[in-house]
Amino acid sequence: MKQGLISCGIILVSGILLWQFRIFQLNSRFQKLSEFDIGNGIQTQMDFDNLNFGRYLFIGFLIGTILSILIFKNRNKTVTE
Repeated sequence: MKQGLISCGIILVSGILLWQFRIFQLNSRFQKLSEFDIGNGIQTQMDFDNLNFGRYLFIGFLIGTILSILIFKNRNKTVTE
């Protein structure tokens, strides 16, 4: 029971971390865009499909799954041996 909760926590935390990393990337990109003087009345915008939040969240969940498998695979070997 405890092992399942820990692995779910690892998966969720890694997904959220990669999602936050994408937000950080977008903030730095918007910061660079805001430094340019485009002119009055012109606003920078980005399409929601280009943000790729779903892709980053999925990759984070995938990394968390692989990490939890590797962590608990080694732990189970030492317990059974």
